[in-house]
Amino acid sequence: MAIKSGEVVCIFAEGQITRIGQLLPFRRGMERIMKGIDAPIVPVNLDGLWGSIFSFERGRFVWKLPRSIPYPVTVSFRKAHAVHDATV
Repeated sequence: MAIKSGEVVCIFAEGQITRIGQLLPFRRGMERIMKGIDAPIVPVNLDGLWGSIFSFERGRFVWKLPRSIPYPVTVSFRKAHAVHDATV
């Protein structure tokens, strides 16, 4: 497993890309994946993606041109947490 070998793995706690541009409820998949694994969890926030090619804006994913190039987004990182400290 990539996490056990020390690789960085991105898991979206929502479990899917939103179709409405709002935060969806978190799902329990991350807890299942991290069960029994001693690796830090680094919370990351991606802001400003609505309207990018990765959003469902205009009724479709990916197959559209972004409103601007480069498309501005904000990526924020929080302090790493041990698995036993993290909750969904």
